[in-house]
Amino acid sequence: MTRNKKNMPKKYDHNEEEICKLYLEGLSLQKIADKFGVSKMPIRTIVSNHDILRGGTSNGQKIILTKEQEGRIKHLYLNEYLSAKEIAIEVGLTVSFVDKYLGTVDYRRTKGEGASIGLVKRYRGVKYDVYLDSVDEYKEYKSNVLRVTNREPIEMLDNYNKRGVSGLEGAYHLDHKYSILEGFKQSIDPEIIGNINNLEFIPWEENVKKRVTCSISKVELLNLT
Repeated sequence: MTRNKKNMPKKYDHNEEEICKLYLEGLSLQKIADKFGVSKMPIRTIVSNHDILRGGTSNGQKIILTKEQEGRIKHLYLNEYLSAKEIAIEVGLTVSFVDKYLGTVDYRRTKGEGASIGLVKRYRGVKYDVYLDSVDEYKEYKSNVLRVTNREPIEMLDNYNKRGVSGLEGAYHLDHKYSILEGFKQSIDPEIIGNINNLEFIPWEENVKKRVTCSISKVELLNLT
């Protein structure tokens, strides 16, 4: 809520909402000032009067997070996979402050773990710590599926003679109709997922687009065996 507006330049009143929004999104006072073609001082006054001035200090006071705020940041970071920028918007701090704070904790993700977050969100639908626990298990499952697939007489399948690499016109890829990932999630025997009945050659463009989705249902898969 707005506190005292007596020091707020009236000529900028109509921009308050947008200024506060930009500030909470992580823009610095100077960048917002440049955007509106004004000095930094009136922008600082506006965000200060709205009680959202942050950046390591607030009205000359050093920011000290409460246990509740620390817990909230940890939850957003580890369980909801939010970035420093997204967390800053959620908790009303600057991106730089949140990023610096995350640099001081022992649960900061490595670059490799961070790169996995997109896959976790898109394919797994589980908490990140659960995902980490299952990585080795999934690798073993996939290896077992491919071991079965590699022993199958795939040369008997249609379009085997068109097998090729991505980007080659007219090339086909070997595809698991019911995907390996979904087979893992549904705890289906690798012998079934890797079996020739679950295999087909499709144009490489379709395979790239299909990724880990399934072209048949679980019922259809089980009826093939």
